[in-house]
Amino acid sequence: MYENGPEFNLEAARHSITSSTKVPLSRVVLHLNDLVNVTSNATIATSDNLELPSLQNAGMKFLILLISLFGKSTDPDEEESSSPSLDTINSAIPKKPLLLDRYLSQIVPSIKHACIRSSHTAIATATTPAAAADDNLLSAEGGELLFFSG
Repeated sequence: MYENGPEFNLEAARHSITSSTKVPLSRVVLHLNDLVNVTSNATIATSDNLELPSLQNAGMKFLILLISLFGKSTDPDEEESSSPSLDTINSAIPKKPLLLDRYLSQIVPSIKHACIRSSHTAIATATTPAAAADDNLLSAEGGELLFFSG
């Protein structure tokens, strides 16, 4: 869905900025590191050892949005790997690492924290595809939370 445009594709964003003779425009994908940092911190936000459910829920909704937008985007800076996969038909095809792979150390603990705490309504609504689609949290062409189960 979004992976071909320069907003969500790192390689296309770099190309559009370097090939332009005008003042370069900023692209969302170029700020992915900051966006993941902010959403991860918001998802586990506390104050004086008390949970902040409204901020945590907003952070989780934003994290789910980032996963849906960038979940299938490949990382042009990483080499292709032919690591074994469960998919025997396509296992011989080299796989390009995903862009969000470099942020898994931040994303996974945020999701684990959200699953432990029952106050995260974003997780509850995103557990069923129909509910997630109703809340516009995930799109049919976007990434899946199953991306992290693996």
